Amino acid sequence: MTDGSLLIQPDGTMYRTMNIKDGYAMQLAIKKGYQIFVISGSTPEGVKKDSKD
Repeated sequence: MTDGSLLIQPDGTMYRTMNIKDGYAMQLAIKKGYQIFVISGSTPEGVKKDSKD
Protein backbone atom coordinates (compact mmCIF):
# COMPACT_ATOMS: atom_id res chain seq x y z
CA MET A 1 0.00 0.00 0.00
CA THR A 2 2.96 2.33 0.10
CA ASP A 3 4.11 4.26 -2.93
CA GLY A 4 7.69 4.01 -1.70
CA SER A 5 7.95 7.55 -0.35
CA LEU A 6 9.28 8.27 3.12
CA LEU A 7 8.84 11.72 4.63
CA ILE A 8 11.15 12.59 7.53
CA GLN A 9 10.22 15.48 9.80
CA PRO A 10 12.84 17.70 11.50
CA ASP A 11 12.24 15.85 14.80
CA GLY A 12 13.04 12.52 13.11
CA THR A 13 9.44 11.31 12.85
CA MET A 14 8.95 9.30 9.68
CA TYR A 15 5.79 9.13 7.59
CA ARG A 16 5.05 6.82 4.68
CA THR A 17 2.72 7.83 1.91
CA MET A 18 0.32 5.59 0.04
CA ASN A 19 -1.48 5.67 -3.25
CA ILE A 20 -5.01 7.05 -2.90
CA LYS A 21 -6.32 4.13 -4.98
CA ASP A 22 -5.21 1.71 -2.26
CA GLY A 23 -7.13 3.68 0.35
CA TYR A 24 -10.21 3.75 -1.88
CA ALA A 25 -10.02 -0.03 -2.39
CA MET A 26 -9.77 -0.60 1.37
CA GLN A 27 -12.76 1.67 2.01
CA LEU A 28 -14.81 -0.16 -0.62
CA ALA A 29 -13.87 -3.57 0.82
CA ILE A 30 -14.91 -2.43 4.32
CA LYS A 31 -18.25 -1.15 3.01
CA LYS A 32 -18.82 -4.57 1.41
CA GLY A 33 -18.26 -6.25 4.78
CA TYR A 34 -14.66 -7.42 4.50
CA GLN A 35 -12.48 -7.25 7.59
CA ILE A 36 -9.22 -5.43 6.93
CA PHE A 37 -6.05 -6.23 8.87
CA VAL A 38 -2.83 -4.28 8.50
CA ILE A 39 0.40 -6.05 9.35
CA SER A 40 3.36 -3.76 9.88
CA GLY A 41 6.81 -3.90 11.38
CA SER A 42 6.47 -0.32 12.62
CA THR A 43 5.98 0.43 16.31
CA PRO A 44 4.70 4.05 16.66
CA GLU A 45 1.39 4.51 18.51
CA GLY A 46 -0.36 5.60 15.30
CA VAL A 47 0.38 2.21 13.80
CA LYS A 48 -0.81 0.32 16.88
CA LYS A 49 -4.12 2.17 17.26
CA ASP A 50 -7.24 0.07 16.69
CA SER A 51 -9.64 1.71 14.22
CA LYS A 52 -12.47 1.11 16.71
CA ASP A 53 -10.85 3.44 19.29
